[in-house]
Amino acid sequence: MMNINLGNDVVVRDSIVSDIKPIAEDMRKSDVEEILASHNRKPIESLAAGYAESTMCFTVERKGVPCAMFGIVPKTLLGERANIWLLASNDFCKCHLKIVRHSKLFIRYMLEHYQCLENYIDARNKTSINWLRHCGAQIDPARPFGKQASPFHHFQFRRDAYAN
Repeated sequence: MMNINLGNDVVVRDSIVSDIKPIAEDMRKSDVEEILASHNRKPIESLAAGYAESTMCFTVERKGVPCAMFGIVPKTLLGERANIWLLASNDFCKCHLKIVRHSKLFIRYMLEHYQCLENYIDARNKTSINWLRHCGAQIDPARPFGKQASPFHHFQFRRDAYAN
């Protein structure tokens, strides 16, 4: 069970189903575009799938209001690989620096359970790509991916290569 107070009314805790709606209703434009290009899903569908399929799912709260959800979805039942994801509302921008400062701790925690965390990131999403680089992700060149075959970068965090 996770409940970490990062200060200034920012908390990271285990997700609950009621966190989905407020994030979906005000999702960042970059996230809406990415989930449309990759899976042709609406925000509420993507958040519900992430919540339902994740072995770990966490919510970022700012002033008691959910503003982001993130987690890991195993690629296979007994596998050592999982897809890592994060979707956020526009309000996340008001506390994202706190999350950026602590991101490596959350990634390290998830890497205790899986050898490799990976996913794809929309090549247009420069802010998130920079965040992934800051966190130590290996980012591959963009290639067509998803329902719209748009340019996406595959990225990964590997336990054996993750910096302390």
